[in-house]
Amino acid sequence: MAVETLNELHKSLANCPTENDLMEDPKGLKVPLMTHQKRALTWLLWREQQKPSGGILADDMGLGKTLTMISLVIKTLQLEQSDDVDKENYRDKYPGGTLVICPASLINQWSSEVERRTKRGLLSVEVYHGSKRETKSKRLAKHDMVITTYAIILNEVNKNSTVFGVRWRRIILDEAHQIRNHKARTSDAVYSLSGKSRWALTGTPVHNRELDMYSLLKFLRCSPFDDLQVWKHWVSDKSTGGQMRLHAVISSLMLRRTKSELMDKGVLQNLPERKWQLVSVKLEKEEMDIYQKVLIFSRTLFAQFLHQKAAKNQDEINFRFTGAPPDPNGEYFKMRNRLLKLNRVKEVSQHHILVLLLRLRQICCHPSLITKMLQGDEDLGNAEDEESEEINLLEQLNRLDINDDEDHMAESNEQAVGLKEASKAGGVGLNLIGANHLFLLDLHWNPQLENQAQDRIYRMGQTKNIFVYKFMALDTIEQRIKFLQETKLEMADSMLTGSKKVISSKLTLQDLKMLFEFK
Repeated sequence: MAVETLNELHKSLANCPTENDLMEDPKGLKVPLMTHQKRALTWLLWREQQKPSGGILADDMGLGKTLTMISLVIKTLQLEQSDDVDKENYRDKYPGGTLVICPASLINQWSSEVERRTKRGLLSVEVYHGSKRETKSKRLAKHDMVITTYAIILNEVNKNSTVFGVRWRRIILDEAHQIRNHKARTSDAVYSLSGKSRWALTGTPVHNRELDMYSLLKFLRCSPFDDLQVWKHWVSDKSTGGQMRLHAVISSLMLRRTKSELMDKGVLQNLPERKWQLVSVKLEKEEMDIYQKVLIFSRTLFAQFLHQKAAKNQDEINFRFTGAPPDPNGEYFKMRNRLLKLNRVKEVSQHHILVLLLRLRQICCHPSLITKMLQGDEDLGNAEDEESEEINLLEQLNRLDINDDEDHMAESNEQAVGLKEASKAGGVGLNLIGANHLFLLDLHWNPQLENQAQDRIYRMGQTKNIFVYKFMALDTIEQRIKFLQETKLEMADSMLTGSKKVISSKLTLQDLKMLFEFK
């Protein structure tokens, strides 16, 4: 099945539109499409006739993906006399138009883009958001375009609600990297929607790991690569040419153009100059003292984490070869009991390690960000103080919220997610071309978050030179994070370009050792 799919995808490239195939602007559009948008429109129409119907539009942020997709909606309405029936079971569902799912902060951007860029009355648009939103699937299905949020999809997935009662002509995910964690409930909710064509819009399809791409393929229903076991066997296994197979899939399903590429070809008018500056910062003595104390404590817990991991692995190896169950008097259980006695909590988990990394990053910004953790010197576990051994440090860490991923908020409730998204963080789909100076104060090992932030101001319409300042605290974890950023960018580039260079994409155990300064 996998081989057949790869062959079909490869054959489909034979009739893929070329760069010179430019679709005429749809009637009723107030503004002319740029050349790269006309090329994209041709490709989008072609992809909707392929299997799977749809794909990934991964143009750089700021290249007008929203208007391109609106043009697709208009063009298909003008070209199609009736909606073809496919094999998907959609009994008891009403045939509908285009469903757009986006962060709450982008709802108005989509609706205003339709209003400003198209003739009045050309498209019937419904914003499916708020307490007074439509309650009948039949009425919702009558609109050409329905705009909603990831939070609402998550909130309504188990309620057999209005939006799930429609079989959509197409489903568009804006900022599609929101579902990059295929295990998240938000991703599961989006997967379960019924639709003929599926589109993922994101300028950063790969953030941290190859599984980011797997999640998009699962949404697109690119069988059999939407099955995790098939993915692991055919793609994740580097020894069997998985990287080449992944590129074969991506090259047929994804259209990606960068601003620099289009400017080099003369397709896009040159944007202003963009300048980077790395600003090295030296912590004050008092700040470095705090950093070192937390680092020592963090390394101690990380050493315990490594020890219990090694002991547990040894028990599993013994069980595999001997068939004997783990020995309750073995090394792993001894370490576990020791931790329980000292800390009065469960053993050190990966969650604790990630929280500690976050706290070290926060100290680099300002020590006041970790006051809840510190609460005095004794909370850091002074070995000379007998009482310090009884302080429940891990329990304190459990109470601290890592909140370093949008999936965490998506698991809470609709109101909390709308509030977070409406706070207009710089990394999410905003147009901020009025600004031309960007200050990156907190290095993150996911470099795509920083790329998203800078592309808020480095986009079409910007007329001033761009200045990006990245602050890095010397002799701290931030120097190691910068190294990880460079590694992850190489990994993402190798996936999207088909490079044979394979780099570990996860925050591996080796990465953690490097971050905690272990040899």
